[in-house]
Amino acid sequence: MMNEKGMSKMTSKENAVLKKAAWKLLSTAVIALSLAGMYSLQSDGAEKESTVVISKFYGAGGKEGVFSNDFIELYNPGTQDISLEGYILGYSSGRIEGMAGSTISSDGIREEKFIDLAGTIPAGGYYLICGEENACPNEGYQIEKYNRQWKGLIIDNQATVTVKLYKGKEPVDMISTEGSSCKDMISENTIVTRSGKRGTEDAYLGRIRTFYWSDKVTGEYEKQYEPCCSYGAADGGGV
Repeated sequence: MMNEKGMSKMTSKENAVLKKAAWKLLSTAVIALSLAGMYSLQSDGAEKESTVVISKFYGAGGKEGVFSNDFIELYNPGTQDISLEGYILGYSSGRIEGMAGSTISSDGIREEKFIDLAGTIPAGGYYLICGEENACPNEGYQIEKYNRQWKGLIIDNQATVTVKLYKGKEPVDMISTEGSSCKDMISENTIVTRSGKRGTEDAYLGRIRTFYWSDKVTGEYEKQYEPCCSYGAADGGGV
């Protein structure tokens, strides 16, 4: 249909179809923007799931050491408390069968020892697993507070140790001296620890290193590397 200026003129039916199409397009755009905003808020506002990490371990290999007990320390770098229900800690060592801390069986097979964990690690807190006693001198560091006792755990003081943390059957963290820069540096006077400043969110996400404990250790370093626990014992041991 042409108007008096020679331009085509839409019929009422065509006009209605066009309006319907425009409304449909506008509605689709509004929905898309709303969804985009919603997902953007979820993405920006959602907190990352906190993960427990192995922060350090110490083993005297059955010898006289700096600490009264072998130990493994866990750390919660997140901003939320983490329940340890379902978490399992594993230890293995490739040291010669029969030597202190070795998990090599009489058949020559490397085995892994496990312990179930319990309790909760508070945000920014620590969880200490206390192993077997060492022949620690009186001037050594006496471990009196811990969260869980692992009777029978002797941690090798050689560069053959792997400690793994599992959530169910899935491994979530590992710290190992095998094939690392720690080789030939492990002794009853050293702690194997992750690099980074204690108390920061990324404190134990870097490479592992060893810290040598001696008479020259200052109070500042002692506070940095001493084993920590953040709450009462999970199984009646410790204070």
